[in-house]
Amino acid sequence: MQFALLDLGSVRADYWLTAAPPQVRPAVAEADCGDGLVVWSDIGEPTALDPIDGLVFHFLDGSCDVPTMAADVHSVLGVDLDVAASRIADSVARLEARGLLVSSEPPPLEPDLLFPLGESP
Repeated sequence: MQFALLDLGSVRADYWLTAAPPQVRPAVAEADCGDGLVVWSDIGEPTALDPIDGLVFHFLDGSCDVPTMAADVHSVLGVDLDVAASRIADSVARLEARGLLVSSEPPPLEPDLLFPLGESP
């Protein structure tokens, strides 16, 4: 299974370094496909998560912010604190972009769904 990572730059990932604890949307479904986790929500398309995003996904219950998760990774695995924080923030930003978090925005409506065919605003 191949995993496509969204290129979000660092803007949204940086946001998660100081934001409130991220939380998975209530209407998210998941399926374990052996090689990884496939998840989807009421506002997002099904997507395969890479192993790290899949692990982070299971900790996003709204009770722990990114710096606290990074500190736990640092203390348990010995990963550099800044590296852990950056990687977790990147994962959270990708999950948000895929419509999996409470903070995710629904995709914009297509203009043809707003107006009958042949009519314009």
